[in-house]
Amino acid sequence: MALFLFNSDTLLGNLTDAEAAFRRALAIRADYHDAKVSLATLLLCMGEFEEGWRLYDSRYDQPGFIHHQTQSLLQCPRWRGEALAGKSLLVWQEDGLGDMVQFGRYFPRLKVQGAVHIAFACAPALHRLFAAVEGVDAVLDHEAALARASEYDYWTSPMSMPLHLRTTTDTIPDPIRLTADPLLVEHWRARLATLPPGRKIGLVWKGNPKHHNDANRSMPSLATLAPLWSVPGVSFVSLQKGQGEEEGQSPPAGLALLHLGTELTDFADTAAIIGELDLVICVDTSAAHIAASLGKPCWVLLPREDIDWRWMREREDSPWYPQTLRLFRQAADESWSTAVERVRLACMATFASPGHSPPG
Repeated sequence: MALFLFNSDTLLGNLTDAEAAFRRALAIRADYHDAKVSLATLLLCMGEFEEGWRLYDSRYDQPGFIHHQTQSLLQCPRWRGEALAGKSLLVWQEDGLGDMVQFGRYFPRLKVQGAVHIAFACAPALHRLFAAVEGVDAVLDHEAALARASEYDYWTSPMSMPLHLRTTTDTIPDPIRLTADPLLVEHWRARLATLPPGRKIGLVWKGNPKHHNDANRSMPSLATLAPLWSVPGVSFVSLQKGQGEEEGQSPPAGLALLHLGTELTDFADTAAIIGELDLVICVDTSAAHIAASLGKPCWVLLPREDIDWRWMREREDSPWYPQTLRLFRQAADESWSTAVERVRLACMATFASPGHSPPG
């Protein structure tokens, strides 16, 4: 019942009632893990980081979560905030690719804590990107890291770092500093040089279909963004990979598009391309984190239902990317077309005068 109340009240914007429902449920049953984790994400979206991060750590107590399984896999203790001076640390990816880019900002902080060796076990798509990230001494695939886990003093998840480093909305570290490979930049710059003179805007209109809220966060099709083609003096670049990729390869008539998504090998390629663009417009997916971390203006279209906690509520900006990211939220009574029209008007205002740069 509490989960139902949370979902209904959240959709209606009644966060206070949802919070109260969860607390009542936990008062009745303290080990109600679904309620605990959902209350955690609710508090995080409200900016209540201290309690939110603490409750979010309870995901390791829930047998159905992948996080619970990690504890039995790794043959070293889970880091719970102990002193790291002189210690080695295995950072284990359990969550999405975009999550890793967002929380990669904590690696340098771990070094400041005195960690002498930090290895990052992550998906292959992240390997080249994180090989050059400050604070990362080694990048491993999960299989290799699993075999060597006993060599480390501790393991942790990037998404546990805000808890143990006591992050509040006022102490969020700067985004991860990404460095694009010069050779990749040269390669993609040549591909982008085929576009007409003018501003270049990257597009991503769909996310991972396996995401629990993909039906809401992804757009129906590339055609939903068609009004943007009325903005003069700009060219569009498709960064779409996976779901929706075929639309980038064969866009609707009249939508001139340089589709590069199919050619992307990993996030190092994505970063090299985005570094050459003027703006990225996307749904809530990993491209937003890469663009904002590179210091590129990024406009994110958010659905009206089940918005991820990290974007908080009723904001057009983000404390995670205060200088670069702008949020366009669907109102409760809006369709995607209405939200896209607001993006189109923002593009018109931004690119109306030559040399004007899009704000984050």
